[in-house]
Amino acid sequence: MSMSLFDNTKVASYFLWEHAQCNKALDLWYCAEDIARYFVSEGLCTISSVNALLDLDYYNIKYIAFVRHIAFRIHIYSGCDNELHNWYTAERLLGLNEWVDALVNMAFVMDENYAD
Repeated sequence: MSMSLFDNTKVASYFLWEHAQCNKALDLWYCAEDIARYFVSEGLCTISSVNALLDLDYYNIKYIAFVRHIAFRIHIYSGCDNELHNWYTAERLLGLNEWVDALVNMAFVMDENYAD
């Protein structure tokens, strides 16, 4: 694993831990990796591509689908069944530039190094 990928995963999983209020550190590490793989699958390997989605209206279907994917992953890995909590956690995290930067950097490294 590259140091860049490791360091960015550490940052992303820390913010997940801080905001999801979940003590499953390894699961949150996997959650950060899964979200980064989702970013790769959607071609979100730059800050501008993520910001383009975040700049959409809250009622835009693309924005809703994007946040839903992240909230679902938070639900799966944290075990929290409260869908509103997971949604608001995803939105809070997406508002943190450091978290988004870490995920985009992870996605970029994954796309460059682990592409099929």
